[in-house]
Amino acid sequence: MNVPVRRRSVVVLGAGTELGKTHVSCALLREARAAGLSVRALKPVMSGFSPDAFAESDAGRLAAACALDPDGAEARAICRYAFEAPLAPNVAARKDGVAMSADDIVAFARAGLAEGADFTLLEGAGGVLSPITDEMLNADLAARLGAPIVLVTANYLGAVSHTLTALESCERRGLETICIAISQPSPDFGAPIELAEELRRWTRRPCLSFAHGEAGAAAERQLLSLI
Repeated sequence: MNVPVRRRSVVVLGAGTELGKTHVSCALLREARAAGLSVRALKPVMSGFSPDAFAESDAGRLAAACALDPDGAEARAICRYAFEAPLAPNVAARKDGVAMSADDIVAFARAGLAEGADFTLLEGAGGVLSPITDEMLNADLAARLGAPIVLVTANYLGAVSHTLTALESCERRGLETICIAISQPSPDFGAPIELAEELRRWTRRPCLSFAHGEAGAAAERQLLSLI
């Protein structure tokens, strides 16, 4: 793939939380591997997981998508900070008495991006404007890294407003949004294609659908080609 190195890295952010960022991220990592690319995943901050079931955490799932042991040391190295409490990372850190530094997280992310993989994916924690630390939001981290983003959303009441608000927040920070990926975290969410059709009325950004229980190979290939 004769593309600039910057374009081989992507930050996956969500219009909100629990909307399928990890589902889309894993699909993209698997597709990159299938295309013959070496891959690297980063989840700088994670909260709300069980140490006894690390393989089921976001970091564990990302590791598995990279063909790593989802419960091994390499999987745990995907994170810089991991908290058990299902709280915003900055709140969980305060609860555990951990001092997180925005500069430290940025340095961790930059080191991972510089490791030389053909394709490196960094997944945020929560929504675009969710705090990572007491001084940095997810969108701020993406802006400091200078990497393009994939914005993940899902079809629920209010999704159009939330997604367009997230998109505008990213654009105001000068972030390049490659695509809006519409996931379906569970059957309780509406069909992704319906939201895609509605969003196309309001944005020219590509909108791709990742339905629940489907591999979505066509969407994965198209998203990888955009990156």
